Amino acid sequence: MEMTTAIILGYIGVALMVGLSGAASCIGTSIAGQASVGAMKKNGGAFGSYMILLNSYENINKADEDAGR
Repeated sequence: MEMTTAIILGYIGVALMVGLSGAASCIGTSIAGQASVGAMKKNGGAFGSYMILLNSYENINKADEDAGR
């Protein structure tokens, strides 16, 4: 079975889409986590609020990935 150039480019595009969206999601989640840790250093009593903030950011990332954005 012969693979044409269009199919190869399609596979490359899908691989880039999945890889780059995963990398961007990791970067965004780590930024939100670092911001939460920095805020907890200043106000340790609001731990629950920061965890809700981080969890909501992760859910937004998952929804964006599911929608293909």
